[in-house]
Amino acid sequence: MTEHYDPAFDSLAAEYDNSFTRSWIGRRQRDAVWKFLENNIHVSREKTILELNCGTGEDACMLAEKGHSVLATDVSERMLEQTRLKQRERSIENLELKLLDINSPSPIPEGRRFDMVFSNFGGLNCSSPDDIKLLSASLSDCLNKDGKLILVVMGRKCIWEKIYFLFKGMRTQAGRRSGPGPVEVNLGDSVQKTWYYSPEEMTELLKDRFTKIQLRPIGLFIPPSYLESGLKRINFLKSSLLTLDRMFSRFSLFANYADHFLIEFRKKE
Repeated sequence: MTEHYDPAFDSLAAEYDNSFTRSWIGRRQRDAVWKFLENNIHVSREKTILELNCGTGEDACMLAEKGHSVLATDVSERMLEQTRLKQRERSIENLELKLLDINSPSPIPEGRRFDMVFSNFGGLNCSSPDDIKLLSASLSDCLNKDGKLILVVMGRKCIWEKIYFLFKGMRTQAGRRSGPGPVEVNLGDSVQKTWYYSPEEMTELLKDRFTKIQLRPIGLFIPPSYLESGLKRINFLKSSLLTLDRMFSRFSLFANYADHFLIEFRKKE
């Protein structure tokens, strides 16, 4: 496994909330994830939750405000700084932050146990297949009996992305998610190696330790965040896209064609 990791996301931290969290696309995609969590993890009952690659902490703060005890982790210190600001501004007490590289040899704090592990919006796309296989053992060990693993992953066949890049005559970019190896993605001043996974591939990587429970598309009709400015020019379509996204959100058949897919696993005994 990778022992050292260049925090490419540091350069995005200051503006991440403006460009994604508070954008129309970012808010709609996050709402879909939150609705799933609300309906499926019984948020009325307090849980211990580990979040991997928490970014600026939007999800961690929400979960903590619901009464859960949350350990939010990220490889980027500047992302964690943004989370600390939110924590102080909102006076959240049951939220712990930790700098953590999920691709390190022993990523999970020893002796800690959780009811759920959660990673949103492509956190695991920064890990290779080999890294995910090794990570799965640590995740299984830190989960309580019947513990849940909920991942939001960038899939391989995003329809919006294919249409967008083909329209611009960028055939290589249109097929970038379907290739076998990592793609070098520009993140501010840095380049991040990114692996894309189908739901079947993710299930195969985790099958020794986890059983798949549910699968949902996230952002099937709501496009990727980099199309936010283009969507503003067709503002009248927003409500229709949102309605269609909600209508098709329960159909797992379309999961790999969305910008992301949400996949839920249960720990095997």
